Amino acid sequence: MIERILTAETPGPVVGNARYRLAPNVVLLLLEDRSARVLNLGGDFFALSESAADLLGEIIQTDPDTAAQRIAHRHQADVRQVRRDLEICTQRFLQMGVIRPAHTLKPDRQPRTATVLMGLLGMVHRLRSSPETQAWWLLLLAYIAIRRWGWPATVRCWQQFYRDRGREGDALANQPEWINRTEAAVRSATARHRNPSRGTQ
Repeated sequence: MIERILTAETPGPVVGNARYRLAPNVVLLLLEDRSARVLNLGGDFFALSESAADLLGEIIQTDPDTAAQRIAHRHQADVRQVRRDLEICTQRFLQMGVIRPAHTLKPDRQPRTATVLMGLLGMVHRLRSSPETQAWWLLLLAYIAIRRWGWPATVRCWQQFYRDRGREGDALANQPEWINRTEAAVRSATARHRNPSRGTQ
């Protein structure tokens, strides 16, 4: 079971001066067994053992010296060995695109992002087309938005757009026929949707 979900914008409790943050398109799922799953929306997904999850959690929450001391204390380990392990893991996570130096992460331009995404979502919903075609375009827009602006900004804008359309959505959400038709449209669109990234690999 998932215990916590961390992103670049919600890194968890930060202690001291953290030098690294999760990359914008990375979602870290912390599980109850203390292992973790890393979902890189650029295309990678992998599991972390309990020890690797512990190291990554400290890397994004505090500075290397504090992290080494905290881990060494928890596991009754030699702090110098822990510091070496942290350095190796940090370089590995940087190479994999899981983390980035904190100073290189630019603040999200939410107003501009919101304006562009809201406009595109509105265009898709104004299309006079079948639910399947509309779902297909929404999937494509989601893919492009996540690649361009990242997962957190995309989700915020998506939620805001549909919150603004809340009255219409609330009325339809209670109609089983509409729910079934929407589910069928999404399934159909997903089955025939080609991920644009396939052509670049």
